[in-house]
Amino acid sequence: MSELINLEKSLSEVVEFKKGNDDRFRVTSVIPKTIDVASIRNSLHLSQNAFANKYGFSVATLRNWEQGRRQPAGAARTLLLLIEHNPNVVNNLLDSLSNKAT
Repeated sequence: MSELINLEKSLSEVVEFKKGNDDRFRVTSVIPKTIDVASIRNSLHLSQNAFANKYGFSVATLRNWEQGRRQPAGAARTLLLLIEHNPNVVNNLLDSLSNKAT
């Protein structure tokens, strides 16, 4: 029975938080709003074509990001941050997946 009470309490806290009535929780994002994609690419000494092909972006999208017409969003932003901070991890994973596909 206490599990049910705890579940009900948790659900009511979620509802109040979603309504904006509960400020005990602070949600923060560690992902910056803007990402310097050209800087990330240049640090890896890759052309736009090579970078786009290696990481699965279209060249047109990459150009839009680099020229400031658009900013990466969602998973692309997260992937770019991983590439920026630890490209070896991303590259090793991609190499591993590539080897399994062949």
